Amino acid sequence: MRPSPGLTLAAVLSLGAFTTYNWLCQYEDAASFGTYPVELGSVFRAKLIGYLLLAVPTGLFYIALGAAVFGLGSLAVGAAVYLPVSLYVFGVTAYIAGLQPTELLFDTPVFAAFTAATMLVLLPLVVLAIAYPLAPTLVAGLAVGIALLAGAAGYGLYRRAGPRWTARARSGTLD
Repeated sequence: MRPSPGLTLAAVLSLGAFTTYNWLCQYEDAASFGTYPVELGSVFRAKLIGYLLLAVPTGLFYIALGAAVFGLGSLAVGAAVYLPVSLYVFGVTAYIAGLQPTELLFDTPVFAAFTAATMLVLLPLVVLAIAYPLAPTLVAGLAVGIALLAGAAGYGLYRRAGPRWTARARSGTLD
């Protein structure tokens, strides 16, 4: 049985888009934002915009390239799954690791939370990719449904990241 290239590619690219957020925060000194007249919520909003401008076209390019190799079939499902799951990965990363994803993800409990949160969505998508040939329409619907729920959760986590990290900055526990 051959797994769905579209769902597999969407899952891998969504998780890989984490590196885009990591890159966007690479030179941040989160503690220094307290000296600027800007709310951390605005900083996270700017990070989201940058993330979407970089990660979405890149991921969709590779999905389109996959369509040229594997055909349009499951790649259309992959395109529908990629954006909301990427938003989920962004939200999870912003909420759990703030503006220091490289440093905080080396903290074992933080990395465990990040891994558990991403696997909560990505593992079912990989299982669905394997099951895709058995019932393409049903699996596509389930995958898109999971992705949309994940995207909504990711957006919610992104919205909570600013207040969470602002509170930590005010309490002196940002680092």
